[in-house]
Amino acid sequence: MEPTLVGVLVIALGFFAIFGDAYRTVTIAMLLTLLGSSAAVNLPALGGASVLAAPLFTGFVVLRLLLQRHRRFGLLSALAPSSPGFWLLLAIAYGIFAAFIIAPLFYGDIWVYPISRDSQSASLFSIQQLEFSSGNITQTVYAVGQVLLFAGVSTTVANASLRSRGKILDTLVLLGFFHVLTSLLDLATFHTGTSFLLDWLRSANYITWQASTVAGLKRISGLFPEASMYSIYSMAISGILMSLYLHGYRLRITRPLFISTICLLLISTSSTAYISIVVALFLVIFAGIYKFLARQETTFLRLVFGIMLTLSFTYLTIDAFAPKVLDQVAMVIDEMLLSKMDSDSGASRSRLNSSAFSNFLDTMGLGIGIGSVRTSSFVFTLLSNLGLLGTLAYALFIRGIVVAPQGQTEANVILMRACRFGMLGMLIGASVSLHVFELGSLFYILAALSLPQQSERGLNRTAGNWTPAERRRHMAQARDLRALAHRQPVEGKR
Repeated sequence: MEPTLVGVLVIALGFFAIFGDAYRTVTIAMLLTLLGSSAAVNLPALGGASVLAAPLFTGFVVLRLLLQRHRRFGLLSALAPSSPGFWLLLAIAYGIFAAFIIAPLFYGDIWVYPISRDSQSASLFSIQQLEFSSGNITQTVYAVGQVLLFAGVSTTVANASLRSRGKILDTLVLLGFFHVLTSLLDLATFHTGTSFLLDWLRSANYITWQASTVAGLKRISGLFPEASMYSIYSMAISGILMSLYLHGYRLRITRPLFISTICLLLISTSSTAYISIVVALFLVIFAGIYKFLARQETTFLRLVFGIMLTLSFTYLTIDAFAPKVLDQVAMVIDEMLLSKMDSDSGASRSRLNSSAFSNFLDTMGLGIGIGSVRTSSFVFTLLSNLGLLGTLAYALFIRGIVVAPQGQTEANVILMRACRFGMLGMLIGASVSLHVFELGSLFYILAALSLPQQSERGLNRTAGNWTPAERRRHMAQARDLRALAHRQPVEGKR
């Protein structure tokens, strides 16, 4: 085991969070997700696998709850059959069962593209017979950690005060700001030849493409190993910021951050980003038309028209004053989209998905377990890793998050919708390009924050049935409500 400087910082932040409130814990957990290639610990014994900063911090989220006697059973309630977390637990449990029980039945009979580092294959896209690998261990650990993170964050914020939940909204804005900042740092250090300044934040044993360019433009990766992972994360940030912008929350900050995030995606030269943006734009248009016809709401349509007008104005301006820029843009689009499928990379990614679907069929829909196969789309990852039953359970988890009732206070409504938009953005990006089952810690933090809080779920109980502790908690929340009522309305809603 090889600890890193980032690991020492995470441990220090972990102890800092243990003695803090819900806001501090969730804030640290979210901000650490920005470090997509920062290893807290490297594990040479497992083929050089790396434990990233955010997954390591999950242990402190759980430890904080275990040290609080009245919160210990909250982890179990977050995974109860009445909660969406139950379906996540079921999906992960089946994936682990498939990896260690079902997959051995097909060893030597099925050919897969492995994800393990101990493979003797010379190429990233080399096929080999199915066998047990370190990928089964590392991805299983990550999957269990994701369940614990979801349950831990759900329990942490379950009884948080309205003021703390309002602060979490500001944390989402802060997350967007730091995402834009790290993206600009990636560009600045590349063009000034000082990329080594960020090497200590890129300590994971991953294959990286930090210096890749397309048509003279750097492929933006931020603090992630490569551009596609950066794009998936950026889609989540875009969804969060778009929702906050549509709700008029801190417009002077969320509007420029949303525009900046979209612009960074457009110049990232990532095919994942371009396809994801197109899919997301069609969904926004569809949602806008539906809302307009159903409830006469025009917010989404105004957003779409605003984006189209901005793009049109930008195109005409560049065409008039810098036509060579458009030629460079055309080269990028041709190389990253139009010619992608004819390239070796496009053909390889197509083979990954085709092989994964064949693995799904070869196992008669049972799946071969978490960490057994590399794909190029989260959809095919679910099918090949979890099989039909596991995929159905995971779909029910997503459905449970999406259809959960909205919060009863304005702050909770804005928070839940922003988190759901972020989840949707990440799912779109992952469906376009993701090699493994691990979606990342941010997705499960957003999922936990997308659920109605326990204090709201219990509002129908009468005061006569409250315990003394519940009575004190509800009285404190009532004071928070009165305090919020005297505050100025959310910016943009005046």
